[in-house]
Amino acid sequence: MGYRFDYLVAPLRCPQCGWVAQADEMLDMTTRLRAEPNLAYLTIGDSLPVTPELAVAAGYVQLRLPGPHEPVVLLHPWACVACGTGANWAEVVVEEDVIEAIDEAVLDDETLARAHFRAPPDSKE
Repeated sequence: MGYRFDYLVAPLRCPQCGWVAQADEMLDMTTRLRAEPNLAYLTIGDSLPVTPELAVAAGYVQLRLPGPHEPVVLLHPWACVACGTGANWAEVVVEEDVIEAIDEAVLDDETLARAHFRAPPDSKE
């Protein structure tokens, strides 16, 4: 039986309560970018193919196209199990199909200007 998504994981600090989330499925940060998802925990150093076509097909909203040789920046919502806040955001940087960074993010003009794709805030792929 095939799976529909993988998890993006990293130890992220909740901006609401300060709790540091474990790098696991409790973040509720899912992605369907891989051709054969298998509920894998994907983190810094792992392969994650990203093209505009794959991102849009996986449900991401295109904010702008990445330039040549520019890392792809994805914005993802994540949930804090300590305080229940589900409106947290992470910035996932992918360069040459490898995850280079997963960090907390604030959805301000600067972050949105860096980003290429955004997962819907209520995405449960």
